[in-house]
Amino acid sequence: LIKVGFGTNTMPLIEAFYNSKRNQGFMYGGYLQHNTYIGKVKLDDDKKVDAKNGNTNIKLFGKRMFQDRILQGEIGYSNTQKTYYGYDTKNATLTPNSDKQKANRLNANIDFTTTYKDSAHLNYSINANFEHLGDKYDMQENKIAASLSLNKYIEQEQFGGDVSLVHYMQNQSLDSGNNTVFRLSPWIHFFGPQWRVVAGVGITYDANNGINNTYFYPKAHLSYDIVSHYFIPYIEIGGYL
Repeated sequence: LIKVGFGTNTMPLIEAFYNSKRNQGFMYGGYLQHNTYIGKVKLDDDKKVDAKNGNTNIKLFGKRMFQDRILQGEIGYSNTQKTYYGYDTKNATLTPNSDKQKANRLNANIDFTTTYKDSAHLNYSINANFEHLGDKYDMQENKIAASLSLNKYIEQEQFGGDVSLVHYMQNQSLDSGNNTVFRLSPWIHFFGPQWRVVAGVGITYDANNGINNTYFYPKAHLSYDIVSHYFIPYIEIGGYL
């Protein structure tokens, strides 16, 4: 699918989508979007100034389905451009500003998940993620993240846990240090014909530029099915950093 448009004040637009045909084993696709404003605007003093701005977004994705496992991933890129055309027109010492800002974002994500339906197997999900943000003035931040989730039925209860690690890196002009966050959250799930209880704890270790802190958060959920999945009141307690 391709869509092309053109608006007043010189505003071209293009969008393109692609998705693979239906298949039990895999799927893939992509997306492209670009719009730009390349005209001028009139300020309070009747001067016309350049006000160019634009956005570009690109995304590619894919998924592979196995018998009891799913592998999927995506990669994306976006670019934003702005012109700082505004100024105080009542101040005679100021003139129109043509400075421009450009911001680039890049992200990649991959995920591997098991889908066993029987209680004899351990189900798990592994995820890895990368994000980059940078601009024209050399401001940059990178994020690297990884997580693992596990769960397994033992008799009538389900036991599980989540663990993740996130690391942020900034350049010196943006921040003076990096930040690492580690999370661990074990939990247990009890359930009956109409009720469900989840109990656990969340532990977070935050290492931020030489200042280290550990936080504990409760994890609790109680629900009861009163009217055959139509009315299920619940109470939930949790927290996060």
